[in-house]
Amino acid sequence: MLVYVRGAGDIATGVAARLVRVGVSVVMADIAVPTCIRRTISFCEAIRLGEVQVEGIRARLAQTSAEALEITEAGMSPWWWTPRRRCSAN
Repeated sequence: MLVYVRGAGDIATGVAARLVRVGVSVVMADIAVPTCIRRTISFCEAIRLGEVQVEGIRARLAQTSAEALEITEAGMSPWWWTPRRRCSAN
């Protein structure tokens, strides 16, 4: 199962971490400059740093959705995709 989470702030990170712990693959997306306040405990920091680890779960920035799927399908530890462009509902 693959779940897409829109946002990578502290609450979204908690949701994603729980899903990962029960065996679900997760792909996350956020805006280029996240507005998250609690960055040290959020996967949104992967946008700035390229890769982060929160509670033993690593998140890595992918440049495209195809790259994000390759990362999750490779059977590696859970990774997240956060695009550098703004998400829109259009």
